[in-house]
Amino acid sequence: MIHSRPPLNCQKCQFRFFTDQGLERHLLGSHGLVTASMQDLANKGRDSGRCPVCGKRFDWKLLNHVAQDHQKTLKPAHLSYKCTVCTATFGQYKLFENHVYQAHSGAAKKDRAKQQQQQHQAVKAAAAAAAASKAPVKMSKDITIIPRPATAGAAAGLQKVGKHSNKSIDYHFKPT
Repeated sequence: MIHSRPPLNCQKCQFRFFTDQGLERHLLGSHGLVTASMQDLANKGRDSGRCPVCGKRFDWKLLNHVAQDHQKTLKPAHLSYKCTVCTATFGQYKLFENHVYQAHSGAAKKDRAKQQQQQHQAVKAAAAAAAASKAPVKMSKDITIIPRPATAGAAAGLQKVGKHSNKSIDYHFKPT
C-alpha cells in the first residue's frame, strides 16, 4: 500500500482507495462505470486483470466479460481528481498524480528554491560586475542594472540596494 498518495474516493458511494487501479476495479464491479484509461486499454485489446465481480483472471477482454457474463450495463465514468493543495482538477488520475509530484512534492520545492538561489546569485554577480565596469548590465528585456555614484542616487531619491567601495547600485526598470 502506498501511503504518500492522497486517498481516492468513489464519487458514487464514497468508498476510499489508495490506488487508481483499486478505484477502477470498484467502479467497474460495483457501479458498471468504465474510466477513460480502462476504455483506452480495451480499445487496444489490453484490458486485462481480475474480474471485480467473479474474480476470474483475464488476459484481455475484461470489459467484454463483465458486460456479457455478468449482464452489467457499462457506462463511461466521468471522474475528476481534485488537488487538495491547490485548485487544480484533472480528468485522468495519471495527470493528477504527475501534478501532485511535480507541483507539491518536496523535490519540486527544493528545485524551485535552488533556482531562486541561483537567480539571486546571478543578480548579485551582475550587480557587482556593473559596479566594477560602470556599465549598465541588461538582466532581461525589462530589467537593466545601472551603476550610479552614491551621491547621485541619494540626490535623486533612489533606493540604494548594494554597495561596492564608495559607489551604490540602483535597480531601475527600463520602459519597453
